Amino acid sequence: MPRSRAGTFEAARPGQRHRGRLRLADGTKSERFDLPAGMSEKPARAYLAGLQAEEDRTHTVFTAKMERVGGDAAQAQPARGGETVYEYAKRWLKARESRISSIRDNKSHLNEHVLPVLGPLAIRAVTAKDVETFVASMDKKVTADEITAKTARNIWGTCSKMFDDATHAKPAEGLRCLDKDPTDGVRGPDDNDPDKLLQFLYPSELSSFLESVDVPLAWKVNVAIAVYLCLRDGEQRALKWPAVDLEHGVVTISETYDRRAGEDREGTKSGAARVVPIPEPLRPLLKVMREATGGKGLVCPLPSERTMARGLRRWLTNAGVDRPALHATTSVSKQIRWHDLRATGLTWLAVEGASPTMIRDVAGHTQTSMTDRYMRSAAVLRGGRFGQPFPPMPGGLLERVAQVWPSLERIACTSAGLRAGWTGLERGQIPYLFRPLTSIWLFRAPRLRRCRPYLRWCPGRITRSASQSKPRSTRDSSNARRSFWSCSGGRVDPC
Repeated sequence: MPRSRAGTFEAARPGQRHRGRLRLADGTKSERFDLPAGMSEKPARAYLAGLQAEEDRTHTVFTAKMERVGGDAAQAQPARGGETVYEYAKRWLKARESRISSIRDNKSHLNEHVLPVLGPLAIRAVTAKDVETFVASMDKKVTADEITAKTARNIWGTCSKMFDDATHAKPAEGLRCLDKDPTDGVRGPDDNDPDKLLQFLYPSELSSFLESVDVPLAWKVNVAIAVYLCLRDGEQRALKWPAVDLEHGVVTISETYDRRAGEDREGTKSGAARVVPIPEPLRPLLKVMREATGGKGLVCPLPSERTMARGLRRWLTNAGVDRPALHATTSVSKQIRWHDLRATGLTWLAVEGASPTMIRDVAGHTQTSMTDRYMRSAAVLRGGRFGQPFPPMPGGLLERVAQVWPSLERIACTSAGLRAGWTGLERGQIPYLFRPLTSIWLFRAPRLRRCRPYLRWCPGRITRSASQSKPRSTRDSSNARRSFWSCSGGRVDPC
């Protein structure tokens, strides 16, 4: 028998009262409130439990909350019996957790938008009219600029998927509880915003990036792998050498990095593994990297997730790839993101004349509509001066990888550096993430103090300008600080 809810009790600090919060019908908590003065902890907890029982029976605080935020759920009657939408949503998320990587988004959609409207209702009693009420609340939020039209569509997708599973899930999953889907025949939120134009790199722009002496080696390698293999961010983070078959020219994508769990897991976004052919120009780079590392561990650790898009745009600018569309977001287009490197490779395949089936298999798409976007773009681009897709790797890049990669991998694969943005560190090169920071922030911020041992260890040189190349030692702590801050405006050690 489930334990009855008793509210959230917060013990009093000296000179203050005990405080409490109530669990509402949509699963959220109420605002904190003071409990009566003079109560010791035991009677205060009993008092709070009584308030929680009253709220579970009448939903007074929940209804007031909906009226205050303008939610249409204030007009709905809470469930008087049977499983509520809120209770079913918890079961649905738990069942979905082991299969889908986007559960964090699903949970956010439900808690912040769906359950405040539909949560108190018995799931068997939800009608198309109730769903239309929810859609109307989404349209209001879009009109008030609280969310974008795209976000509203994503929320609607989560809601409709939950009710679809409640109607059509396999019996073994234990999720089916409805005879008819209440979302059938209901139009989703208004789609008044046009899809923004996404970006990609031309072959000449990638070549300029790979040849530039002002771009860190690890960024060159990561960008090349992302473009040529058309990988998602999570798939590239989990890519290990045993999955790379250079003899037969294929890579098996069977793992992805789970950001929520902070570890690699089997399966991809679509759930199925896939085999991706290695373009011929990429094979020499992978061969040199495997020889340098002995074919063990990760193929190429990625920078921090928080800085990937920003870092990509920064290094593109340093390499002279400053096409305005790549660096500015407008009402009709987005600036380039890391995920657009995958789109770059798929666009190049389409320009080369690859079939829609091949592009879908390489990308791991489950919907043909996604593949059609690249086919439409390719039909336009073939007529212009696009260039040759998948250009060969610069010879200097391969030589530099053979010289530097073993030490770079050793640094990047430490526990502190693997997922935290240390892959920009070469011989004597300070991590790009810390260059623009101030000394006060760097040496006082707890999360960034990890850079100290790397600064002390770094054995190479830091150049303050193109005309000053005299090596400076960074072995001791004081010299490390002076060298670090003196190089904030300097250039990157050439690759």
